[in-house]
Order: sequence, then structure tokens, then C-alpha cells
Amino acid sequence: MFRSRVGSTLRTSLSGRSPVGSVRDDRRLAGCDIVRVALGLLLLVAAGLKGYELATSPVAGTSLLDSRWFLIGLVEFEFVFGPWLLVRGEPALLRVARAVANGVFHPR
Repeated sequence: MFRSRVGSTLRTSLSGRSPVGSVRDDRRLAGCDIVRVALGLLLLVAAGLKGYELATSPVAGTSLLDSRWFLIGLVEFEFVFGPWLLVRGEPALLRVARAVANGVFHPR
């Protein structure tokens, strides 16, 4: 049940192929990991800039998407969702949250 990395590495180097059930090397970033980290950083920067704008300038508030309470909720969502992307949240919940965020940020 428990496999040591030393034994797995030794078997790989001796046979020239990876053993069945070997653990993926987590030091390498996949393409989806790069996108996930970039999106998390982008959300944190956007939340910081929107929060600064809300704190220092008046808000017109002519429609629902321009109202102060909606923008505050959006900043809070970005401050929660950004770090969650960075630390690899639960994958199933992450997919649902990405779909909701896509609907909020890009309504059709």
C-alpha cells in the first residue's frame, strides 16, 4: 500500500520505464496549473484594485452591476476565490466555482 519514492525511483532507473501506479512528480507544473495560478493572481490583483477604487472614489450606482453592495460582494468573492485557486481547492467544488465565476464575469 505504501510505496517509497526511493524504491520507485530505483525501479524506474533499472527498468527504464515508470512502474505501474507511480506517483506523478509534483515539481513539474502542467499547463492547467499555470493557468490556475495566473488566474488566481489576476483575481487577487483585480480585487485589490477594485477595493481601492471603492474605498477612494464615489460609485455611480445607476444599475445593479454598478451598485456599491454588488461591487463589495464581487471584491469579497475575488479575495476568496483567488487564493483558493492558488492553494488547489477541492477539484469538484473548484469546477463549480469556476462556472459560477464565468457566469458572473461574462453574462450573456
